[in-house]
Amino acid sequence: MSRTRTASVLLLLIASTRLAGQVSRVPQSTNLAGTAWQLVRFQGGDGTTLTPDVRSKYTIAFESDGRFAARIDCNRANGTWSSIGANQLTFGPLAVTRVLCPPGSLYNQMVRQWPYVRSYVMRNGHLFLSLTADGGIYEFEPLNAVMTTAAGPIRGTATYRERVALPRQAVFEATLEDVSRAGAASELIARVRNEQPGNVPIAF
Repeated sequence: MSRTRTASVLLLLIASTRLAGQVSRVPQSTNLAGTAWQLVRFQGGDGTTLTPDVRSKYTIAFESDGRFAARIDCNRANGTWSSIGANQLTFGPLAVTRVLCPPGSLYNQMVRQWPYVRSYVMRNGHLFLSLTADGGIYEFEPLNAVMTTAAGPIRGTATYRERVALPRQAVFEATLEDVSRAGAASELIARVRNEQPGNVPIAF
């Protein structure tokens, strides 16, 4: 085989390997995409049970493009997720703010254990994320703040460009209105309200 042909084959193999790696990171069609959850409890492999003081302080929203947005107590996080097999789940590197949370927070534990989530299961309407080596299971329930229409629930995240923290008394409210009729008043289709939204991005 000539040197030219050998080089061509090697380039083809490298390109194929890179392409395979890119495809493997694309999320498969799973029932996680487009869902949002809040933490119920953590059940450790040693029998320890930890519960959040307020469930809505610990949330995660899975986007259909393979990204997620999360709230971990007083901090916000985002990153990527993928599922390349049945009930398999892997998170990419976590980008998270570094606000000091009050004593009793689950922030440090969750950030430390985040890379070790390897599988999930949905049971009785709840989401269970399992850690490797029987490290424990995080149980989540559907996020209460869901905007529902006749066509089904609408989920998303709200944010703004200014880097200013919301005050503690801030309330998040989103409305969906029909403004298609010229000259007529808008018609309210759905509304969602969150009394403890935390900082952006706010999942709904």
